Amino acid sequence: MKELRNKTVHHLIVVFGGRVTFVALSFVGTSLVLRSLSPAEVGIYWLCLAVIKIVTGCLADSLDLAVLRSVPHNLQADPAHAMETLRAAFWMRLGTVLSLLLVASVAAPGLSELIFKRRDYGHMLVLTGVALAGEMLVRSAMGYFQAAQRFNQLVILDVVAQATRFACVAGLLAGGMLNATSALCAYLAASFLAFAVALPLLPQDLRLVRFPSLHEVREVFQYCKWMVAAMALAALYERLDVMLLGLFRGPEEVSIYAPAVMLATTPELLVSVVLTVVNPQVARLYELGRVQELARQYMKFAIPIALLSIAGALTIGGVVIEALFGARYQLSIPSFKVLAVGTLIAAAITPVYSALLSLVAPARVVGVTAAGLALVLAGGMVVIPRYGAFGAAGLLTFTRLAIALLVILVALPILSRRSKLAAAAA
Repeated sequence: MKELRNKTVHHLIVVFGGRVTFVALSFVGTSLVLRSLSPAEVGIYWLCLAVIKIVTGCLADSLDLAVLRSVPHNLQADPAHAMETLRAAFWMRLGTVLSLLLVASVAAPGLSELIFKRRDYGHMLVLTGVALAGEMLVRSAMGYFQAAQRFNQLVILDVVAQATRFACVAGLLAGGMLNATSALCAYLAASFLAFAVALPLLPQDLRLVRFPSLHEVREVFQYCKWMVAAMALAALYERLDVMLLGLFRGPEEVSIYAPAVMLATTPELLVSVVLTVVNPQVARLYELGRVQELARQYMKFAIPIALLSIAGALTIGGVVIEALFGARYQLSIPSFKVLAVGTLIAAAITPVYSALLSLVAPARVVGVTAAGLALVLAGGMVVIPRYGAFGAAGLLTFTRLAIALLVILVALPILSRRSKLAAAAA
């Protein structure tokens, strides 16, 4: 266990360093966009990103977990089977996104009216579809590197993508060409470049254009049918606040909300680092009855950091918002403070339990995320039309805390039963 702990700490340091660079570049690049565009264009751009996050959250995350359930073990025990699983996940990602791109192209005017309140932004939906295709390609490569625990390569792709986006945004701004359309083009170009960088780093077998067996596709689908549903519900409830805000109050109100969301969700960096490193290990630790020990070790450090961060957010959050985004975003400050509390508390207590449920009890994740969606949808219909961005922030914070508690309550009995079985076997 000590050797595993030392290896895990090393991987955490590598991924944390890369993700800090990733977040810093993303933060600065997005700040340039928010400071430079009009409120209406900020709202349009943010709605496009919300669509990308919803689809990748539904599809890419569930397929990543399908890969992580078996590929880390099979890369050593059965490499051919591991490659088949990776190929199945790749073609399922790409086929779904290309289908969505076709729908977006055909129904662009109507979808534009629904999402943006204007029929002449259909091109933004098509660009969003292309961006999704690039995102899926790069996530496929990242899925292999994570399963193989080749975290150096994983970090390289993260940094390449964000460095490219930052450079493109800075260049567009310097040339006076930055707008919602060009910013989205910068986003999608970075994904395709990162995938091009990944290609020579992948095993030769994965670089060959080869379709997986139907048996393997069915095997991946059997797991994903639960996780796609769960991730779809999670992605919807985590982004539904933005969509409802755009629906009831328009893109200008979304532009007020955007800086608050971006800054308040920065602590999720810690969650992404932990899950990136821990997910390949959770299945094995679960068999050994050691997941609870891992959760305690994580919370021992995460909870004090979260409490200090909450104090900082409440004290100087307003100053930070104005310094980063400008005085016109003063209205974002109350929303940021509320969102920061929910994000930090959830980040401190749930990552290990969330990883456990996703890998060993996917059907239960559907119930948890359905509860989150129901809370946001029911509350959003009442709160957001009346209170706008601040109402959306309060609703999302309440939902995150409720779901964090529910995740722990569902996970603890599973861990208790597994620990008893492991003790009996020993």
